[in-house]
Amino acid sequence: MRIFILAAGTGSRLYPLTKDTPKSLLDIGNGDCLLGRQLHAIEESGMFSDAVIITGYRGEQIESWLDRRDSAFPVRTLFNPFFASTNNLVSLWCARHLMRERDFAITNGDNLYQPGVLRDAACRARPNAISITLSHKPAYDDDDMKVMLDAANCVRRIGKTLPAAQASAESVGLAFIKGAGMRERFIDTLERLLRDADYLNRFWLETFNRLVERAVPVHTVDIHADDWAEMDFHPDIETLRQRLSEALLKTAAPAPRRATVNE
Repeated sequence: MRIFILAAGTGSRLYPLTKDTPKSLLDIGNGDCLLGRQLHAIEESGMFSDAVIITGYRGEQIESWLDRRDSAFPVRTLFNPFFASTNNLVSLWCARHLMRERDFAITNGDNLYQPGVLRDAACRARPNAISITLSHKPAYDDDDMKVMLDAANCVRRIGKTLPAAQASAESVGLAFIKGAGMRERFIDTLERLLRDADYLNRFWLETFNRLVERAVPVHTVDIHADDWAEMDFHPDIETLRQRLSEALLKTAAPAPRRATVNE
């Protein structure tokens, strides 16, 4: 299975830290960066044959960082030349030709996962199906990528503009597409969406809304809220540094909570 990492954005909400540095290369403590942690988790999971980082803003810095990285795990970049005027739906569209080759996963470039989470979620995502990962919390806000579920715990709708009262969960920003037929449906949906100029500035998760409209089930896998984190705002950096520092001080990290597949 291949994994696509969406890392083309400007990270404007972290300005001025991102004025000259892409978000994925920001220092998150102990001399490490977000991308380094992501690739380590991907490699350690043992579930992925290779990674493709879709770059844009300061993409040359990511390429230079990869050149210095000491690992045999195959990683390549794919540049989105439209990153400055579009959203990450276009970044994903740029990689569509690579999606036919094998099953794949997609992750936001600003996500971090506890050890074992990627492997657990990948194993629990259904074969020959499309699955997204979810997390639950007591309440949801305007910035959450909220998800509405049906009675079978499949996706009914996903988006930041969903009313919080209708949200059943939030999207983690990690998805799995398994099976040649489902890969083709996913690619076809991407291509159809981007024939409409209104979608040039939409999030990649809009793909799942269109799939649902086309009667393609989008299944879900739960990830505990403590087993992942994202870095969108300045306070998130300090939170991540604290969590990573605590993990480094432990002599034996506890096993992550098992992700559960929603039937």
